[in-house]
Amino acid sequence: MIIFINKMKGIIKFFKKSETAMRELRKLQVIDGKKEGQCLMLILDVKTRWNSIMAMIERFLLIAGYVSRVLLIIPKSPPMLTSDELSVLKEVCKTLKPLEKVTTEMSAEKYVTCSKIIPLVRLLKISYGNMELESREAFSLKQRILHFISKYFKDIEKVRILATATFLDPRFKKIHFESALSASSAVFFVAEQIKDLANEATSISSDVEKNPTRNESLDDLWSIHDSLVTEVNRAHVPDSAGGIPVELRLYLNTPLVPRTSDPMLIWKDMRAQFPNLYKVAFKFQCPSKFGALGGGQPDQPHAKGLHSPLANGFNEHFVAGLIRTGAYFVRPKIRAKSSCRNTSLNFPSGVLIGGYHAPHTILR
Repeated sequence: MIIFINKMKGIIKFFKKSETAMRELRKLQVIDGKKEGQCLMLILDVKTRWNSIMAMIERFLLIAGYVSRVLLIIPKSPPMLTSDELSVLKEVCKTLKPLEKVTTEMSAEKYVTCSKIIPLVRLLKISYGNMELESREAFSLKQRILHFISKYFKDIEKVRILATATFLDPRFKKIHFESALSASSAVFFVAEQIKDLANEATSISSDVEKNPTRNESLDDLWSIHDSLVTEVNRAHVPDSAGGIPVELRLYLNTPLVPRTSDPMLIWKDMRAQFPNLYKVAFKFQCPSKFGALGGGQPDQPHAKGLHSPLANGFNEHFVAGLIRTGAYFVRPKIRAKSSCRNTSLNFPSGVLIGGYHAPHTILR
């Protein structure tokens, strides 16, 4: 496969160096009815450009017919790719497309992304599992991608902060958990958070009742009532059949919201119905610099400039894993540091669909 890509790059470099070839390429497109400003030219990959290798292949395939005709009339031109080689490149693009979409999705900065990590990993597995390919090279690429997805993300559901964020996203809840145990752990963790909030509220209420503003000496009977209420509140355990508070059970029974919905706005609308669960959800859903978790207050669900190094690190490492998984062109080894404190990412030789470096072993 690397041979096919290098052969294609040789053709592109020939066009870049030959004014005659570029002029003929443009002329053929004009003859077919395209305006001068609409003519497509070949592009080379750039190490620092996002998706540049994939863009290079897609552009070449788009105008391969014109390129072939130009090479026939230009002396000493390199040989054109065969139909079989073009078919392989088409399937390479098809195979890498899901990774491109997911990497682009996780690069967003203006909406929640931390809760998408577990769903996207599972969707990648399903997508590649259902993908039908004809060429041996593309099939081998798909198998290597699945191998690296399993390698880098096999324990992703065991990361509590990611599992909780996913569960508390009204668009996903538990549907993308492959492990029932991981889903249950997230549910019971949230249940404990709700109980802690309820106990804290009860404690505050008890402190208030110890210092009533009214004159208790005027009504000793009601003072006895207030004491009984305090004792009951201290011993009270919220409705939690099976260890799950009623708020959480109601949340589990509500239907999933559309995927395009903003989870923060949804939680703002559900705040009255789920007062304690809302507070827990906000801790795990607030947008940050990289679109994942962040600090802030529940009254500011879209506050900009909220930074969470931990959440930023999760997103960064997830994208780094995608980068490693999608690598397919050899580059010099580099070492990149993440923004997380005391954390570094080592990228061996290779590059993803442009600009990002990762192992080259996927495409051999």
